[in-house]
Amino acid sequence: MWIAQQRKWKPRKQGYNIGRLSYVPPGCGELYYMRILLTIQNGYLDYASIRTVNEQTFNTYEEVC
Repeated sequence: MWIAQQRKWKPRKQGYNIGRLSYVPPGCGELYYMRILLTIQNGYLDYASIRTVNEQTFNTYEEVC
């Protein structure tokens, strides 16, 4: 989060917060499925961790859904 008085970024003390996710229509393919996954689960570290379920990494976000 942004600390205006100190003019610097500071990590949150608790919880996960993505912020705002913009609307993505289903016709956008992979972006749509990635957005669905981001709204269901939290604590992802990178793009590969979004595609990993039960220690199995999938090639696309659609396969994960």
